[in-house]
Amino acid sequence: MKRFLFCCLAAALIFAMLLPLGALASERPLWEQWGYESLEEFLEDNRMTEDEYFELERWRDTDQPDDEEQHRLEALEEMGGTPGIINVMYNGEFIKFGNALPEISGSAAFVPARPFFEAIGANFSYDAQSRAINMELGDMNARIVIGQSAMFTTQSGDEKEHYLGAAPYIKSGVTFIPIGAVSEALGFEVFWDSEYGCVVILDTEGVIAEIDKNFTIYNKMYDMPLNALSGDGATYGIDLNLLVAVTLFNSLDGDTAVEMGAEITILSDGRNFSMTGKGDFSQLPGLLLDDEMYMYYDDDELELIKRLPDALKDAEIELIVNSDENTVYVRLPVLSEFIPEVPKGAWIAVSGVSDFFEMIEIEDILEEISFVGIFGRSSMGADIVSEVHRRYWRRNHIFMYEEIMEIARNNITMYGDDKFKKNGNDYTLTITLDDMVTDAGGGYYGLNSFTKYDLELIIKTDGEEVTDIAGKHIYRYGWWSVTQYAYELAMSRDSLYIGFEVHQQNSMVVRIEMDAKSAQSTQKIPTVPPEGDTVISIEELFPDEFQTAGGVLLLGSD
Repeated sequence: MKRFLFCCLAAALIFAMLLPLGALASERPLWEQWGYESLEEFLEDNRMTEDEYFELERWRDTDQPDDEEQHRLEALEEMGGTPGIINVMYNGEFIKFGNALPEISGSAAFVPARPFFEAIGANFSYDAQSRAINMELGDMNARIVIGQSAMFTTQSGDEKEHYLGAAPYIKSGVTFIPIGAVSEALGFEVFWDSEYGCVVILDTEGVIAEIDKNFTIYNKMYDMPLNALSGDGATYGIDLNLLVAVTLFNSLDGDTAVEMGAEITILSDGRNFSMTGKGDFSQLPGLLLDDEMYMYYDDDELELIKRLPDALKDAEIELIVNSDENTVYVRLPVLSEFIPEVPKGAWIAVSGVSDFFEMIEIEDILEEISFVGIFGRSSMGADIVSEVHRRYWRRNHIFMYEEIMEIARNNITMYGDDKFKKNGNDYTLTITLDDMVTDAGGGYYGLNSFTKYDLELIIKTDGEEVTDIAGKHIYRYGWWSVTQYAYELAMSRDSLYIGFEVHQQNSMVVRIEMDAKSAQSTQKIPTVPPEGDTVISIEELFPDEFQTAGGVLLLGSD
């Protein structure tokens, strides 16, 4: 339910922000299409000159493909690339190959080996007798044999064989290697930027490590040892309280205030998991559905909607995760009120769930809706790289490295080690709007839109490990529609409090609070529903929507 509310909230906010774009007309100026009241406001907010603005409008005209192509060629040359050939970029730098240029053979891109190995900083030699290239890169040794489509690597005693898909060859005295497969075997990420005709190679681990040298204090938060997540094999009980409060402002008919909540109990040993929860969400339907929306439903649907408040007044959920059987059992009594096929009080068994979650990239979804960024992540550098990956996952990969480093430079000015004040074993970071303007030097996009920005972060340690984290973050931005966000965090090894509030001026306030405490428990974690309870598989319940293949849960084809 919490995730559902977050998603609804996010959708509502996104809709509200995108609403001005709904009635675009091609003849309207760009500043008006983007919701600004004047060209001057657009220029100030986006830090543009008039010449830059009109250049942007010109390039947005899709009737000038020749100009767009010329623009790409000019951008490629400005960055150091060469139009008309297959370019290769490593960590933001174009590799120069001299007279022997990269080429396509079969379906793979091949490049001269020597310039590539020199660019990545590898030591290498060629054994003429065995026709093998022996290479050292950091703690990795690699061996490539001319004419063979296998590459061998050894790192920390771990030997691996990599299939290259195509064999290296010698042409006019120059050794060519399949750049994509070799790069991936060395642990790099490889992208093909079709718009710029460029193979983009990123040493992701190296880039993250280089960035993280500047965030050794900030990154302590990621390593905080939470008892319930320690993986020590002990069973922990977690008591969690959830509160959702919503106020919708209405100067004509009066404001609407709604408060909902749930109490949840969790047992976990790091492998198996059980949860019971009960909450009152009877006001949710009235909050999400106004009078005008009811006209879009037929009589049967309206009847269901009218029953929702009573059904959600004392909503219950029970969940059992059995990792050994790769099965989840869920009991949601409210389902039987609306789905006749679900027996009252029955458990629904879902098998193959771990593979299913992996298939739908559940971790990425959870990360997107998470409002406290340190959970499920590893470091500031990893966060930055992950964010840029999402922005450039389909195109324009040649800009990825510079974008990563630009964000890193800006974050260093705000969250770098030298921004923390040390007091004994504790570290404190404070940031104000003036700090952002001074330290970032205007480097943050849309900085002029912020009218308030205050952050305080306290990291307490015992000299080695983090023991407590406390933080408050509030910021306000916008001109014609002002929105304020506020975050609160208090975390120790056995407790967690999270508060999140979004306040849209003259429109609404939504506040979500979660308070959790954990302690070791002697209770036994159930791995199956109680004996005598009804259990029905989700495939039996919804045969058209779900099916299994090889033990993996799949969505139906209809």
